[in-house]
Amino acid sequence: MMVEVARLEPTLPMPHLNLGIFLLVRGRPEEALLEAEWVTIPYARLTLSAAAYHALGRKAKSDKALGELVENLPGSAAYQIAIIYAFRGEADRAFQWLERAREQGDAGLMYLRGDPLLEKIRGDARYTTFLRKMHLAR
Repeated sequence: MMVEVARLEPTLPMPHLNLGIFLLVRGRPEEALLEAEWVTIPYARLTLSAAAYHALGRKAKSDKALGELVENLPGSAAYQIAIIYAFRGEADRAFQWLERAREQGDAGLMYLRGDPLLEKIRGDARYTTFLRKMHLAR
C-alpha cells in the first residue's frame, strides 16, 4: 500500500518518507536515498538522507545532512536528530537529543516505542529509563 500511495501521489511527502525508512531498515539504502528526493518537507528529507548516507558509508554526506538539521532546525527537529544519532550508533548524542525533544514537547516522540531507527539504542538501559520518564514503559 505504501508503495502504491507513493507512486500514485508522488507529491505527498510522507509516503516517500515511510517507504524510505522501510527500505533503509530492510538494507536497501540506495533505494531509500532515491525516496528522499521525493520528500518535500526539509526536516524529513534531511533525516532520511542522513540515515541513508550513513548506511551507504558516506560519512561526509551523512554529517552534512545531520549538520543542516542541527544548525537550522534544533527547535523543531530534535526527535529527528536523535533518531539519526541512534541509527548511526551514537547513543550518547541520541539520548541528549531525545531529552531535548522531551523538553520541547516534540511531536515526533509519539513514534518512540516503534521507530525502527532507534533499534541500536533499545538495549541501552537509558532507553528504558527514558520510556519511564515519558510514561511509556510497560
